[in-house]
Amino acid sequence: MMETLLHDNFGIIEEIQILSDVRLVGNRDLNPLSFTDYIKVQFEIKGNVKGFVFCYLDLEDKELTVAEKNYLLPLFLETMNILLGQQVSKSYNTTGDLRLSPPKIVSSKSPFTTNGKRNPVQKYSLELRTISFEVAIEYNLERLN
Repeated sequence: MMETLLHDNFGIIEEIQILSDVRLVGNRDLNPLSFTDYIKVQFEIKGNVKGFVFCYLDLEDKELTVAEKNYLLPLFLETMNILLGQQVSKSYNTTGDLRLSPPKIVSSKSPFTTNGKRNPVQKYSLELRTISFEVAIEYNLERLN
């Protein structure tokens, strides 16, 4: 039997220090996010919790050089790996039977909005030394009983 995981089950992490000048900060703002220029990454979770997590990095109104983009992408991927690992281990006492797939970059041209989403969405801010980016994470997970 499967149980759809509710938003309250997957707790927001208040802050993660990634590097000395990079951190991910939880955002409890209830206003919807909406953007058209973003990076979308998909993770698949298998085990006693299964499903997909989609992570969106808002690039709207950011003028980034190629070098900055090359620095930002692996940093975003690793940050999402760390966040998802912490959330799953904190929210569910999953021992042994949980696998997180490598991240998959998903191409999408449609605008993203958190308004009217059926699945739970959490908001974060990825803060670097001189710039910050909005991050939205959409959860489509089920726990197998």
